[in-house]
Order: sequence, then structure tokens, then C-alpha cells
Amino acid sequence: MDVVSKSVRCGAVSLGGLGMLGLYFQALGLRAKWARTIFPGLLVVVLLGPSLRVPPADQYVMQLFRSSLCVASRHGLGRTADSQAC
Repeated sequence: MDVVSKSVRCGAVSLGGLGMLGLYFQALGLRAKWARTIFPGLLVVVLLGPSLRVPPADQYVMQLFRSSLCVASRHGLGRTADSQAC
């Protein structure tokens, strides 16, 4: 079962990549010249943004914020399936 779920995830990643490539080519084919120059670059920036590394000090603050949200949600919601992920 693990092999099947792993292959499904890999398929989803490759289809997502093809979708983004399609959006890029669609942006290149826009009629307005200003749109052809702005939208492809904007799409590349949006896709490459998450690949930037977060400094360790910010990672620590993010982890504290996430753990405080998880504690608050457990107290507010009780032990439900939504708070299990925390």
C-alpha cells in the first residue's frame, strides 16, 4: 500500500508541474504586450518564492507560533480530528 501511495504522490507532483508549465505558456501567449512581460515573470517569482530558505531565528519563532495555535485549538475544539495534526 505504501508503494501505491508513493506513486500517486509522484504523479500528482508531475501533473502539478505540467499545469504550472501550461500556465506559463498561457501567460506568454497573452495579447497585451504588458501582460506578456509581467505575468510570466510574476508566475516564476510565485513558484520560486517558497524555495527560499527561512533563517533559523525565524524558524524558531514560526515553531513557537504554530505550537501556541495548536494548544489554543485543542482547548477550544477539544480532541477532534482537525486538532490531531498539531
